[in-house]
Amino acid sequence: MSLQTKFAVLLALLGLTVLSSLGAAWWSVTMLHREQAGLFSSMADVLEGLGRVKRQLDEQGDILAAQAPAATEPPRDVPGEPATPRVLTAGRPGPEEIAR
Repeated sequence: MSLQTKFAVLLALLGLTVLSSLGAAWWSVTMLHREQAGLFSSMADVLEGLGRVKRQLDEQGDILAAQAPAATEPPRDVPGEPATPRVLTAGRPGPEEIAR
């Protein structure tokens, strides 16, 4: 083999190496883009579902608050006794009920 032929073979192998490197880079970037797009679309679906659940819970809370007006009335203290701080709970048992 002459020196020119060896040099041509070397250049051809170098060109194939460059082309295969570019192909691998293109494939990896395409794969990464596809995986990221799938991740963001599924995350958007989950967030949309969570938003829908939050709205439904807010609606249910409004309905329950409208049905239980006694739970929102301020407590009446007994005359002659010091006022005690109380937390209003809508439908939840108080400390006295839990102690029973």
